[in-house]
Amino acid sequence: MGLGKAKVSFTVLQAEALPQAKYPRWATIGRSNVGKSSLLNALVHPMKMFRTGSTPGLTRGLIGVEVMLGKRPESTIEIVDVPGFGFALNPNRGDWENLAQALLSKSEDKGLLFLWLIDVTREPDALDYDVSRWLGPRPFRILYTKADQTKKHHREKFEKKWASFVEQATEHPLWVSALSGEGVDELGKAARNFLR
Repeated sequence: MGLGKAKVSFTVLQAEALPQAKYPRWATIGRSNVGKSSLLNALVHPMKMFRTGSTPGLTRGLIGVEVMLGKRPESTIEIVDVPGFGFALNPNRGDWENLAQALLSKSEDKGLLFLWLIDVTREPDALDYDVSRWLGPRPFRILYTKADQTKKHHREKFEKKWASFVEQATEHPLWVSALSGEGVDELGKAARNFLR
């Protein structure tokens, strides 16, 4: 089910330690416990390279994993797990912003797309609007998580709450589930298109 052969490329706690990008990057952002690490483990299956658990805030720094989508080095994408905001953001909001800003500056030569994972059953709040403003004109895509827990005929009403955020995104939203695998194949196709 994974996208390809994967290996950890870096683990850093401080922004200044982040290496310059060698490959195009995807960076996952979202609230603590939204399922970022679980989805990333589905993308690198059967390996488990991202720490998961029921306690929010397990990811403290940036974890990068290189995934070869084909046989040549130029078919490599680097996927970066960013600490969750919300629960883990207090009182470390400055740390989160420093890490995210470092990702921008160290990835611009190769390309960077943010994947914003959202629990679509929640109501958007002030923090979501802050994140939306921070993303601004930067390329990003919204991923609605835990698709296995949301019946398809209920999805449209949930999506309406997030419509203004989707309008700002550079790509259409996608429902995903680490448990059922929904959306994983489409993310694989998106990764290949991103490299092109």
